[in-house]
Amino acid sequence: TVPGVHKAVKYNSPLYGLEGQAWFLGIHVFTSYVKVAFFRGASLRPVPPGKSKQKEVRYLDIREDGSYRLERIGTAI
Repeated sequence: TVPGVHKAVKYNSPLYGLEGQAWFLGIHVFTSYVKVAFFRGASLRPVPPGKSKQKEVRYLDIREDGSYRLERIGTAI
C-alpha cells in the first residue's frame, strides 16, 4: 500500500499518483499480458526492463507464461 495515493482512469487504464505530484504508475491490460508503466522508472533500482520513447518512462510486461518474477513488482512499486 502506498499512503495517500490517488487513482484516476484514462482510456480504461488506471493511473496512480500522489496529490500535487505527477502520476507514478499506469496499468494497461492486453489479451496476453499486463503492461505496467513506471513514469519515472529510469530512477528505480533495478530499472524495469522495457524501454520507452520517453527518457524517464520504463515498462514491465507481465505475461501469462510467468516469464517475470512477480515478487520483484512490489519492490519496484
